[in-house]
Amino acid sequence: MWRAIRVFTFMGALLGLIFTVKAQSFDLPGYIAVLGDDFNVYVVGSDFTTPAPLTRDASPIRHYQFPTWSMDGRLAFFCCDALFAPEITLETYVASADLTATKLIYYAENEGYTYAQWSPANCSEGDHCRDLALLITRPTSSFRVDILRQNALGVTTHTVATGAPFYFSWRGDGRQMIWHRNNRLLSFFDVETDIITDDVTVAHFFQAPAWSQTDNRVAVVVQDTPSSVALVLLEDGQQRVLKGGLPQGLMNFSWSPDGHYLAYRLITSNGITAVEVLDAETGAVAASSVEPNAIAFFWSPDSTRLAYLTPDQSGGASDIPSTMMISTQPQRYTFNWAILDIASNRSRVIATFVPTETMVYLLGYFDQFSQSHQLWSPDSRYLVYGEVADASIHRVSFVDTLTETPSPVSLMSGEIGIWSYND
Repeated sequence: MWRAIRVFTFMGALLGLIFTVKAQSFDLPGYIAVLGDDFNVYVVGSDFTTPAPLTRDASPIRHYQFPTWSMDGRLAFFCCDALFAPEITLETYVASADLTATKLIYYAENEGYTYAQWSPANCSEGDHCRDLALLITRPTSSFRVDILRQNALGVTTHTVATGAPFYFSWRGDGRQMIWHRNNRLLSFFDVETDIITDDVTVAHFFQAPAWSQTDNRVAVVVQDTPSSVALVLLEDGQQRVLKGGLPQGLMNFSWSPDGHYLAYRLITSNGITAVEVLDAETGAVAASSVEPNAIAFFWSPDSTRLAYLTPDQSGGASDIPSTMMISTQPQRYTFNWAILDIASNRSRVIATFVPTETMVYLLGYFDQFSQSHQLWSPDSRYLVYGEVADASIHRVSFVDTLTETPSPVSLMSGEIGIWSYND
């Protein structure tokens, strides 16, 4: 079974603006890993003029998937997309330190990529050791999580758990993970000792748990009353309700990188709410989006702003997306990028776009991907995303979020771009 792409369904058609931009020269920070429209993987460096291919062998039946940066600069990516491949195989590659070559570190038949996330810190074996948690799809059984440990001596692979669905989050020091499995079970996993501790049984009101990267607080959702849920922080065996009495529905949430705030939204029978930003100590609302229907949201690295998506209704459509559906053939809808400034509690729209299918996949599981895939530049200024310009042009664009009149710029043809964590 393959994780389906969540697509946001509109009761009416949404008409939107697609930007036409001219290539310009920019001095942008860090690197962007791009999944090209030919489904090869490219890295665009600081001059942003010549994309460097990391692969050259993609084809109609061989599609690479989801470049994934580590915070120490490593870059992993995967092959091959099972929707196009005649045989199901999983290949995991890691780029060399200079981003000019790649190495195959894992291969298996009858397995497929679902998601991956690097540990945020070095493992106990030293500076050159990092763990990559790989969520693997198997056609006839549940998901499996393997930890691929890469160090100076090579790569080791260790299977740690199974479940369906399966979401996880790393502790900031890389020594522990928290898992949300089978829609009901929370487990803490000690990476060094291999000990699994089943902590809390929860109802299915959220997807990915989220571990604050600054301390030992974990955000989850629990049943509050028979008709409501609560956003709860777990810390050292204790539970603290940050905000209770919320209507039942699917809640998605994300920590600010500095650990001061927790943003969330709900999908209920009445539709999708606005995104609210809570003070992580008091639970008070620090900021919220002007509009409801927050499709997804992503923190800037400096924790001062939140980029969020809402349906574009500039074409006059009166309906809003109130449900999510499962589909492997997503329709094309138009969204607005908006930026919420936490200090002033003010929002503004900076771009309008139609997401590529790969971008739609990321948005459908944004609470998980926001912990592993950075759309913001390291300096918290630019935002990168994949868009469909027309039926035949897929491109990766970026936008300067700090200018008074933002104008998206086309970086190159492609499905999605992921920014490195470091300059």
